[in-house]
Amino acid sequence: MSEPTLSAAHKVYNIAHWSDGYIDVNTRGEVLIRPDRGHSGEDINLPDLARSLVSEGVQLPVLIRFTDILHDRVNKLCGAFNKVAREHGYQGATPPSTRSRSTSSAGWLRNCSAPNRPPATTRLASKPAVSRS
Repeated sequence: MSEPTLSAAHKVYNIAHWSDGYIDVNTRGEVLIRPDRGHSGEDINLPDLARSLVSEGVQLPVLIRFTDILHDRVNKLCGAFNKVAREHGYQGATPPSTRSRSTSSAGWLRNCSAPNRPPATTRLASKPAVSRS
């Protein structure tokens, strides 16, 4: 994909607005996943990942969960909550809206009192998790 075409694709699809740095398009027009918003320079080529899954016998479609993206988003949310909590003197350990949730994703939210630190029981992986349906 030529630079003008790539630039046009970014503009037409407004990638910078909705991807928050987690998703991009390379010069061949393929979707790239950047679990750490590109801070490390590492990315996951989504079509290459799909091809490797098929070569390993996985039947498409599959659901791919990028745990590093979830972790980063939760840290960002926790940081915002902690900032406002300090500004307003909030003394609770967790945001009120997360107290009754029981999913593993909400488990990170329950630990917002420790900004930028996932709970010790949470396994973080840089490889995507694949669910077969």
